[in-house]
Amino acid sequence: MIPNNFIQNIAPYNSRRPDVVAYDKRDNNVLKLDWNECIVAPSPKVINSILSFVRMKNALNWYPDVEAKALKEGLSRYVALPTNFIEVFNGSDAALEYITRVYLNQDSDVITPFPYYDNFRIYVLSCGAKIEIIKFDDPFKVELDKITKAISTKTKLIYIINPNNPTGVFINPEELKEIIFLHRNTLFVIDEAYYEFCGKTTASFVTTFNNLIVVRTFSKAFGLAGARCGYIISQPENIKAINKIRVGKSVNSIAQVAALAALRDIDYMKRYVNEVKKSKKFVVNYLKQKGYKCVDSHANFVLLRVDNPSKIVQLLERKDVYVRSRDTISQMKGFIRITIGTLEIAKRLCSILNSILN
Repeated sequence: MIPNNFIQNIAPYNSRRPDVVAYDKRDNNVLKLDWNECIVAPSPKVINSILSFVRMKNALNWYPDVEAKALKEGLSRYVALPTNFIEVFNGSDAALEYITRVYLNQDSDVITPFPYYDNFRIYVLSCGAKIEIIKFDDPFKVELDKITKAISTKTKLIYIINPNNPTGVFINPEELKEIIFLHRNTLFVIDEAYYEFCGKTTASFVTTFNNLIVVRTFSKAFGLAGARCGYIISQPENIKAINKIRVGKSVNSIAQVAALAALRDIDYMKRYVNEVKKSKKFVVNYLKQKGYKCVDSHANFVLLRVDNPSKIVQLLERKDVYVRSRDTISQMKGFIRITIGTLEIAKRLCSILNSILN
C-alpha cells in the first residue's frame, strides 16, 4: 500500500534512544541526561496514588474518564483558569498533533523560529502545510522583528517554544502579547514544556486572545515522562473545535491519577526546580572555569561546545552517561545538550567530563 504524498515526503523525527531505557537496566547507576526528563522520581504522593488506584476494583479493565474531570479541576487550580479553558492529552506531543490537524491544511503556512522541536515538523507536513523557518543571526538572541516581517495573509499558525529547545532562550511574554494582539488572524501556539523552570507564562493572555493556545506537559518538572500526560490552555471555542476529533480515552487512567497527585504536591516539584537551578549554576561555572563554552538556559539543560561532539558523546556513554549531540543542527555546530538534575548528579557529571575533556 502507498501512503499519501505528504507522508511519502516526510523525513521522520529522530527518536533514537540508548539501550539504557530497557527495563532491566533502569536500576543501573547511569546518568540519563539526553532527553530533558526529570532526573529523579516523581513525588512519593504520585507513586502512592498509582499503587492505591491499581488495587481498586475495575481500575484497569474500565476505560478512563474521557473528560478527565478530576485532573482538569486540579489543573484549573494550578493555572488559575476555569476548566473549560483546559484540555488534557496523551502528552504534549499529542496536543500538538491535534492542533495541527484541526487548524492546518494544504493552503496553510506555518512560521517557527529556528532551531525548534523537530517533532512538530512532522505534524505540520502530514497536514500538507508548509513551514517557514526563521533563523536569527545568533540562535541565542531572539529577533522578534524577523518573525513579524515573515507573517503574511497565508500565515495560519506560528509555533514558538518558550523557553526554547534546544537553545534554552526565553522570550518575555509581554513581547509575545504585543505580536499576538497585532496578528489576530494567526494562531499562536506557545509550547511551554519548560514553564516551571522559568516561571513566566503567556497562559493568562488566553482570556483576552482567541488566537492563542498554550501547550504544557507533565514530562519535565513533574517527572511523568513515562506516564504521558500534557494539556493545553486556550479559549473554550478552541477547546471545543479540538475536541471534535480528540479521543478522550487516550489519556489513560494511570496518567490521570499520577498527574493529579503531582499537582497535589507542588512543593515537591518546586524543590526539584530550585535544585535544578542550583545545579545549572554549578555546572556552568565549573565548565567555564575550565575554559569551555557552556551556555545556560531558562529550561533544565545546558549546552556545552566541544571540538568533537560525536566522540565526546561516545566516550560519555562508555561511562554510562548519556547526553545528546546537537552538532547536526544548523548554527549549533559543536554543541552537546546536557539535562541537569540534582546537585549530586551535577558534581558527578562534572567529574566525568573533566576526565574526558582533559
